[in-house]
Amino acid sequence: MVMLTFRNDNGEIVGYTQTHGRIKRANDQDGIVIYNEEDKREFSLPPKYSALQPARPGEYRESNSGYTVIDPDFITLWEIINHSQEKGGGSEWKDIGPVQYPQS
Repeated sequence: MVMLTFRNDNGEIVGYTQTHGRIKRANDQDGIVIYNEEDKREFSLPPKYSALQPARPGEYRESNSGYTVIDPDFITLWEIINHSQEKGGGSEWKDIGPVQYPQS
């Protein structure tokens, strides 16, 4: 499970998405490459392996698609700051883990 929060230079949330897939490869050059079987697409995360945290067993429902992932191996949370052209452009990725689970 991958959870992404998008922010602008002012720190305001401008988007949020959740997705999932199988880790296809992971290396320092390509990052953590994940393949989503439903939409037949690959996407990459930065090569920060400590950001992959073991997920608790259970059902995880993607808020944007409604898709339910059952018992994922890992969960990772990222914040992506999209910088304006005035501030040099580009994106900055920040691992915002660890995942906080509700108390049972």
